[in-house]
Amino acid sequence: MAREKSEADVLELLQGEAAGLELGAIIERLGLEDEVSSRTVRNMLNGLVDEGVLVRQKQRTGSPGKPPYIYILPAFVPQQLRLFGDAKLDVLTITEANLEELDYQERDRIERGLSALETIARGHIQEDRFAKAIIRIAPQVATENPVELLTRMAGWVVEDINRTASELTRLRNARASAHEIDNLAGRINVRLQMARQYFHNLWCLDKDGRDEPIMDLPTSADEILRYGRTASINVDLALERLRSRVAGETVIYEWQPGDNIPTSAVGTDASVADVYLQHATGKFMRPDPVAVMIAAAAQITRENGSIIGEFQDFDVFPDDLKEYEEHTAARNGLIISPAMREILPESDFKHSRLAAMELRQYVEDLRIVLGQARWRPIGELQNLNVSPHKASLIIRDGRVFPLVHRLNDYEDGGLYGQIVRNQIKRFASVIHHTMSGPEGDIVYGAAVKDPQQSWIAPLVFWYAYINQGEEDTILSREDIYKYPFTDTAVSHLLFLGIANGLTEFPQNRLLVTFRAKRRFSDIAITADETPKIEVNGSFRHVDVDDENDWKLFIKQRIAEANRRGRKNVLPDERDYNYFTYLCSRVGVSMFYAAPESAYELLVQDNSEGAGHFLLCRLEVSVKVGDEDHEVRSMEGMLAWLASGGWEFDHAHNPTGFDTGQGGGIPILVPDVVVPSHETVTFARDQVGEEVEDALRQLITELRKRV
Repeated sequence: MAREKSEADVLELLQGEAAGLELGAIIERLGLEDEVSSRTVRNMLNGLVDEGVLVRQKQRTGSPGKPPYIYILPAFVPQQLRLFGDAKLDVLTITEANLEELDYQERDRIERGLSALETIARGHIQEDRFAKAIIRIAPQVATENPVELLTRMAGWVVEDINRTASELTRLRNARASAHEIDNLAGRINVRLQMARQYFHNLWCLDKDGRDEPIMDLPTSADEILRYGRTASINVDLALERLRSRVAGETVIYEWQPGDNIPTSAVGTDASVADVYLQHATGKFMRPDPVAVMIAAAAQITRENGSIIGEFQDFDVFPDDLKEYEEHTAARNGLIISPAMREILPESDFKHSRLAAMELRQYVEDLRIVLGQARWRPIGELQNLNVSPHKASLIIRDGRVFPLVHRLNDYEDGGLYGQIVRNQIKRFASVIHHTMSGPEGDIVYGAAVKDPQQSWIAPLVFWYAYINQGEEDTILSREDIYKYPFTDTAVSHLLFLGIANGLTEFPQNRLLVTFRAKRRFSDIAITADETPKIEVNGSFRHVDVDDENDWKLFIKQRIAEANRRGRKNVLPDERDYNYFTYLCSRVGVSMFYAAPESAYELLVQDNSEGAGHFLLCRLEVSVKVGDEDHEVRSMEGMLAWLASGGWEFDHAHNPTGFDTGQGGGIPILVPDVVVPSHETVTFARDQVGEEVEDALRQLITELRKRV
């Protein structure tokens, strides 16, 4: 195993895994099972942890037994545990550690434990200062143009990487200690990783359609030392690309609705009921888990700011399950049985559960759009004449795009691929009917309570750093690359900084951030694969707006796979039609928003801790290239919030805010998200019990026949 290549492969793999991966998953995904021992890979990963390139942390699974370690890129780690409150630390003792994982670097870290605790304590104090710094610069950054600001930041990052690279080369030439060189190399790798994730993967400043680099970055500190590589940026191309990816003239602005305010909105959610069947004999045998996927919806009807009706809908009932055989039930995302674990690789089994659950939610979304929901009133109707409305606004609990979305997952030839293709097909159908249906445009959006990617926080921390006085040392350069808070907290702090200057707090006036626009094609292809097609003997990039280009890409992909004898593609190019439709036509617009009235008590009480909350990321699906549709969809979502359609969700704690004591910071969400979650939780428990009863009855009957 060439160490440099393997390290690069690991970093590339983890770029697409915001939640991180366990050691076994990394070995499996990179195909290293037959090349090296797991201990060798573990030592390499721990070396990257020591260099600051990776972070190793315990994964909270919610299952009994010791939680496994995951390896995750620093850019994906939200470090906001102590914001607005006291820290509660998870203490790991020597006796809890797996002895097999104790190498000399870990023992050295244990010996330095006192300084590590001191670092944590200092960080706790520093985070309060960070929060105040963001509040202080909010009025200033709010008026900046986001495209120009992002371009300036990209140029600054290029200069900072080159400056640090020059220092690294100087240390090498001066024969500095290996520890000093390795330490600086680790800091450079963190910079490069964040720059790739933020500017390449999110804002697409990697290459233009002619392969000309927009923001060119070395792959690693090692490449800088070996070949003298430097970073560079084409400012004109960067401005052009960002204008297609950013909407909004200022970083933050005030917004009020016009006359067209939705009178009703629908929220949807999905969950999984794990039914465990104990064996009658041999209690040492593990129980068989049966996963039952449930989706549900809730509708709120409002008149003059007051709720006059609430309704709910479920998408599956146990009686219906009797009509499906096992494979069909799994393919349709209804049930994944223990037998599926035996025929699916472990990673595919886990992703199958996720894809199946999302499939059920997209099915529920489609039922709403097509008017097929079976609505039931929640509680007592205040007005008996109120009936469910046709949907004009749908808000998903969770993001708009599927979490399982890669082309290679779509092409999988087994059961896993069938589930993924069904999921993509239902998602594309929802998009088609909400954007082009006979009922007119339906706003199809989402509320993401715990987003894994931040696009405001890095910009704000950079802005706060370059605008602090010479005597002010609250922020360092490192804080830009390891930003301590994620967007859910940073957007709240920015809005609070604006609200501090208000004298009135009307409910129908919102604070809104600029929007980040992403395409489905951004996430459809892995980072190491650039979609190209051959035309008249020469290769060129796929025109991402041209569906025919995408179809030609698929046609040539199938032909190349057949030529090489590969079986990892679908046989007919028409099998890809839903996928190419999404790649060429569909995107999302993402933003943060909150009513000014939500900040009135915070401002008037000048609260230092109590009363704070987090913001969910709001998304709306958009027609790629149709700016009017993007604005209409965004304003449809905002109009509902401005009419009183928001609520504090106390049931969820985003990553980094769970105190472990049942407390936490509430999240401001569209109000329909709360009853949709309550409905799916009720349905999950109810259906789970009924499925368990039905299974036990069948088991009893079958045993009588044996």
